[in-house]
Amino acid sequence: MQVIIDPLNTIDETNNSNNLSDPKTIAWDFAPDAGGCILPTSSYLHYTGGFINFYSSIRSNHLLSRDSVKVNFKLSGPGITGIQDMGSTFIYNVSPTCFCPQVANIPTLHLISLPGTYQVHISVDPDNDIPESNELNNELVLSITTQDLPDMHLNTTFINPSSLNPAAGQSITTQVTYGNLGVGNVSDTMKLKLYIDNIAVDSILNVSGLPSNATNTYTFNTPWSSNQPGAFNQSKHR
Repeated sequence: MQVIIDPLNTIDETNNSNNLSDPKTIAWDFAPDAGGCILPTSSYLHYTGGFINFYSSIRSNHLLSRDSVKVNFKLSGPGITGIQDMGSTFIYNVSPTCFCPQVANIPTLHLISLPGTYQVHISVDPDNDIPESNELNNELVLSITTQDLPDMHLNTTFINPSSLNPAAGQSITTQVTYGNLGVGNVSDTMKLKLYIDNIAVDSILNVSGLPSNATNTYTFNTPWSSNQPGAFNQSKHR
């Protein structure tokens, strides 16, 4: 199907070449999508002791809508015999995808007990209930390889000066919270360093590592001030 506006060119337009729509097939065609408007689960860091979440963008490629579409998730990998069924869900009121596809997800989490590579198997219409124009794009396999390393991070929302609007010449100190998004490294030590406008102001030695998904807070006690009004940039380095 195509739609054309002003087919007889009765209107004098600046551009007549865009009056015809792209052709669209009058049919159903649903497919899991590793793109869309969210990152797939395989794009995130996974590690032993963490979890695998099950979700996927589902694209509707043709013109026909559907009240509901079933989506199934399976998992294979270290410690799993064959391919394990993790569960199914439905997405509802599925219309042709214009930009952001709908997202299917299940509440099940898989605890990663062994390192290695896992495969998340995503299947749309797994029971073949829908007569689609293309049955070959109903499945997608995403690979997840565990990265058993710490992932120390700092966020600007965790940088807290003792005063957000100090007067010119008023001294401030700074408190910073850091975290570990990866594998725990409680036996590690590191250094925290404070910069203001790229000038080193203070440092803290022997900062401890953290368990997985934990945070810790330190205060830089060296005061800092400026007689010049204006905005200054604070940054921290490990």
